[in-house]
Amino acid sequence: MDNRRTSRRLSVHFPASLKAGELTAEGAIRQISENGMLFECSTHFEAMETGIFKMLVFDKEPPITLEGNILYKLYHKDAQDTMLRYGVRFTSLDNYMHRDSVERIVRFATIRERYRHKVEMIEDGGTFRKDG
Repeated sequence: MDNRRTSRRLSVHFPASLKAGELTAEGAIRQISENGMLFECSTHFEAMETGIFKMLVFDKEPPITLEGNILYKLYHKDAQDTMLRYGVRFTSLDNYMHRDSVERIVRFATIRERYRHKVEMIEDGGTFRKDG
């Protein structure tokens, strides 16, 4: 069995909500890729349940809404309490608007990750070089 991923996961922290069945939960997207994401919250959902995710990604823009299928649940204990992390596969990627939204989010997260570390430019004999 081949366990390699088809797309790279990016670490993010986007506030989000999930509505699945009768339950709604507030949480955060912790990782995202072109095919899915890792959603964290304190509410119990069932694996293989389909839900609607609303996430705040871009400042001063409305939330992005995507549909996803919960594949698995992980328990994550931090200093404050135990959170649940859900592996989610996007189910609406055949819809052009949904695929475009995911591509925008991944591009944004990739650029932010690449330029997250500040690089100092130092003058070196009339030229500049990167420090770091």
